[in-house]
Amino acid sequence: MSSIPVEAEADHVAARPASADRVADTFTCREVIRIISGIERRPLGERLDEYYWAELLGGCTESEVLEATWDHYRRHSRPIWPADILASVESRRADGQRTSR
Repeated sequence: MSSIPVEAEADHVAARPASADRVADTFTCREVIRIISGIERRPLGERLDEYYWAELLGGCTESEVLEATWDHYRRHSRPIWPADILASVESRRADGQRTSR
C-alpha cells in the first residue's frame, strides 16, 4: 500500500494512504456533491446526502469514485447517481481483471 506523508504534528509525520488506497468516505462524497453542484441544475429541495452516498460507495476507493464522476460528465449530460458510479467502478475493475490474466 502506498502512502503520502502528512504532517500530523510538528514533531513527527504520520502516513496517510494514497487516494487509490483510501476507501470512499463522507469527505469523498462531499467532493462529488461539490462537483455535481457545479455542473448540474438539480431541482430545489433535492438534497444530496453525503452520508447516504458514502454508505453506497463504501466498497470503492476515493480515486475510483472521483474518476468515475468525471468520466460520467465527459460522456453524459444526464444527472449522476451512486448507481452510475458503482457501475463504472465495477466495469473498470472487470476490465482490469481481464487485462491482468
